[in-house]
Amino acid sequence: MPLDAAPPATVSTSRILRAFPQQAFLQVHVLYPITGLPNRDLVGLAKRLPYGDAERQRISSQCAKAAWVDGQYYIRTGEDGKEVDDSLLALADELGVGISLRSRLILPKRLLPRLETLLHDGLGENAAVNPKEEAQLLTAAALNLFVKPKEEDEKGKEKTDQLEEADASQIGVTSQPVVLGEQEVEAIAVGLAGLWLEAWKAGGGLPPNPQALVALARGEKQKTKKADKAQDKSNKGKPGRRGKGKEEIPDLLTGAALPEAVVASEAASAPVRYVPDSVKALGEKAAQIVQNFAALRSHCGIDGALFGRFATSPILETVTGCVQVAHLLTVHPIASVADYFSVQDKLQDRSAGETGASHTNTAELASGLFYAHVVVNLAQVAQNFALATSEQRARIVGWLVRTLYQLQPAAKVGSTAPYGAPAEMLVEMGARRPRTLMLAFEAAMDPASGYGVPLSKRATDRMMEYRAEVDRRHGAPRWSERLSKMVAEEGDERPLFEVLASRAEQQALDFFKRLDGKAEADNPTEGASVQAPVPTEAKKAGPAKRRRT
Repeated sequence: MPLDAAPPATVSTSRILRAFPQQAFLQVHVLYPITGLPNRDLVGLAKRLPYGDAERQRISSQCAKAAWVDGQYYIRTGEDGKEVDDSLLALADELGVGISLRSRLILPKRLLPRLETLLHDGLGENAAVNPKEEAQLLTAAALNLFVKPKEEDEKGKEKTDQLEEADASQIGVTSQPVVLGEQEVEAIAVGLAGLWLEAWKAGGGLPPNPQALVALARGEKQKTKKADKAQDKSNKGKPGRRGKGKEEIPDLLTGAALPEAVVASEAASAPVRYVPDSVKALGEKAAQIVQNFAALRSHCGIDGALFGRFATSPILETVTGCVQVAHLLTVHPIASVADYFSVQDKLQDRSAGETGASHTNTAELASGLFYAHVVVNLAQVAQNFALATSEQRARIVGWLVRTLYQLQPAAKVGSTAPYGAPAEMLVEMGARRPRTLMLAFEAAMDPASGYGVPLSKRATDRMMEYRAEVDRRHGAPRWSERLSKMVAEEGDERPLFEVLASRAEQQALDFFKRLDGKAEADNPTEGASVQAPVPTEAKKAGPAKRRRT
């Protein structure tokens, strides 16, 4: 993103909902046979959940989504008939949206080296300023981009930020993970480096105050205490001093938030730092950079747009996920055993009478047929990927269906080889509110009472019988397809799950085209240049005040 580039136009969520009254939900119901222990609790046992008349084995939605996003073996048939990569990273590259980073180390691992490079390139051969130290100071101050400023409660006690420096020896390490898109990290680095360089020029070569720049990026405006007004007025515009009144800037960084090496360097040199009164003092280019920070919130990465992001930062916003994943539960009571195992000692001399295992222990092993329910809100897909074309959004939906078939939550892969194929996959689409089919298994099934009929077949029949019953009450989806009943067209040699995904993709494409057609009809003079993905805007404005007459 160029430093002086104009920010892209954005459209509020509320306006989009008014313009797009249509809604559609893609539902996927899957029966997964899984053996092993893919998801464990704190003590190493299989996760459980009481449901209906029995306790079930559970795979959490977080575990399922992690396996979904990080899947390494996703393959699809390309247009030339060859097998091609179908991972999330490949999809992100195709759409040009990048992926998200979820970590406590984003600032020191990604932002710091990028800032150092940008400052070094911008300063050139200027020996009076050390780009590495300035990048460290700016990275430490950048932590305040993702937390609310410290406030005082009603009793006058200072509130603590939710995200703080976890270790003073590591710059910018947060106590909680932060979710940022790759494009957001790049834009933050370019923006902060640009502000620093503009402030350096405006200050006549004095290094700027990093916290002051971060405060400008946040758009903070703090009132000056009455006792300081006179001093602020006399110090207006002077380097290293506070400016006046409404745009008061915080003091210099304190050593507690910085690594010891940086603190020692600062104490030794004790430079006078330039603190601008406002962004106007830095010129039009800096003002444009600050405006560009408002666009950062819309680059949370493809997985952030799919599954959502919670954010408290003034430059980032919470993104409502368009994919909803239920916890996976077995259709029968939990079936587990305590597996005893031992480790043989290869260096023991059996001929000399040395016997015994090097290690013995027990672990729980379980197997089950799991019901999974996934809902894709297609209207939310259109909002979160508003800059994408209808065809690109539909490809996202096709990817979700294809990879959901290949989903395999697994642990202890080397000792269990937990590779199974779904017993059944049902895909539906309609405008009515989604409904789970788990109620079909409220009375837990007995795996041993099938009289030769496999559990997967009996579970599929029960699920479809309940679906017919609930559709009579709830209303049937407009379109649906079952994997077990799929028949590919003549000459189509793709696997049937890919054919099913393609048909779901076509249904989604029809919906997105209708959606785009209505948007053009409602806004004939306004383009659809919307930053993608668009977050849910938090309405901060209070109720309108009545004017006395």
